[in-house]
Amino acid sequence: MTQPNAQHPWTEQEPDNLLLATVLRGTEHLSDAQLLSTLLRQQDLQRAEEALRSGNLNTLIHAGPVELKALGFHENEITRLMVVLELTTRVIQQRRTIRLASLEDTVRIIRICGEKHQLPSIGLIAVDSHDRILVDRILFQGMHDFGSIDLREIFREALRVGADALVVYRYQPCPEAIPTATDRTLMDRLRISATVISLSILDVLIVSERSYFSARINDEWQEN
Repeated sequence: MTQPNAQHPWTEQEPDNLLLATVLRGTEHLSDAQLLSTLLRQQDLQRAEEALRSGNLNTLIHAGPVELKALGFHENEITRLMVVLELTTRVIQQRRTIRLASLEDTVRIIRICGEKHQLPSIGLIAVDSHDRILVDRILFQGMHDFGSIDLREIFREALRVGADALVVYRYQPCPEAIPTATDRTLMDRLRISATVISLSILDVLIVSERSYFSARINDEWQEN
């Protein structure tokens, strides 16, 4: 059997090549269409490619049952797609409970959770001195900037678990992450207030569907 490569892609006539490609090269090398095809009632690369013409995997996995049905997916395929999203979210959250991830991974997790609910949300990640996560949860929903949040709620939650440092984030279901003047004011207030109670603000993040803003990187925060 010929080893799959760029010149010899897996097709519906060669279903065993999908397994071979996974074994030899890992699932990360499979195309979006190949991955989607495995969730269909029968592996069908052509059907998967046609479905992806209306958007990418991110669009499909977060579409509702009505939209997916309109695209030709059957009920059991729709259920499978929704279960995969829930499974992925839970696995990532469980992995994350050990230590704070890198900036890119943290943003990716916030985005996945935000896209699942499709609501503006503000959350807190509190860690100890060894970057072990003590709490990671959404504190507020429905807010389009940091303007009306209660800083006392953030600090109360952090002190309750004995945190040493915090990441505060806002997810906005829109294409680009652009901080408002109110956001920047809150970032300054947050850092100043945190020093009074011996807490460190590691970062304030604004995450959207396609981009993110990091106060530490974009505003070049210096250590307190």
